[in-house]
Amino acid sequence: MTKTPAADRLLDGRFLRAHLVNGHLPRLIATFDFRTPHRQGFTPVRASREFAKRGWAQLHVTSRRNDWFISPDTVLLEHCLADISRQFAYIHALGFSMGGYGALRFAAAMQARRVVIVSPQFSIHPDVTPNDTRFHQHAGGFDRALGDLTPHANAGLNGVMVVDPFLAADWRHARCITALFPALRAVRLGFGGHPAATLLRGAGHAGLIRRAALDPDADLSEVNRADCAAKRQNPEYWQRLGAFSGAQHPHLADWATTQHGRLTLSQGSATRGA
Repeated sequence: MTKTPAADRLLDGRFLRAHLVNGHLPRLIATFDFRTPHRQGFTPVRASREFAKRGWAQLHVTSRRNDWFISPDTVLLEHCLADISRQFAYIHALGFSMGGYGALRFAAAMQARRVVIVSPQFSIHPDVTPNDTRFHQHAGGFDRALGDLTPHANAGLNGVMVVDPFLAADWRHARCITALFPALRAVRLGFGGHPAATLLRGAGHAGLIRRAALDPDADLSEVNRADCAAKRQNPEYWQRLGAFSGAQHPHLADWATTQHGRLTLSQGSATRGA
């Protein structure tokens, strides 16, 4: 088994931590923790061997709470990222959901050239996103001004935003983000859920997202092809498609329901026979 490289703790705050792995490498990928249900303190450092193999150091930012990195430690993190950015020729960022918001919020502080974000939020403050109540339970300490992405808008920030356009709340967040970061390219993974790459990851293709974060020339059509292949054999996809089609497209809904039932039955039989 390959030993996980040692991580240097650059920020050790009460609410936020930042760890650097393979800091001797010339390029840096910053990864931001995602929301964890029933979180109990800081999560372990998630270091990717793939990043190191491709010549990238990794800075992983973790949070004690599901707070979208907005806390009394936010300004400390900004200073930490600004300091570390001077050591690297290229800096990219990657994040899913809460982590996607973090990548955008701190891109300017670390002078990131590229971000890849999956189903990010524009804000979780109830006054800003009154129609998306999914994350309001975490918004008690979310300072609206400190968490506002508007002061960090960057028309030239390159990157990719992966989103499920049929998940109305996520699509609203994506549209607000695009207004501030118009150079981000949208990759639409319909009925992928939240985060939109969940089915892709379940099929063993999460590496495509990581490679897109490192390589500006990555072929994003591979992401769409792998996603389509994953969906064909995933009952959750057919269930979502059927529910969305409903009365407006009854034939499609019936077909999706049939596919969902067939896959559920076949996969259940395979599990019992294993």
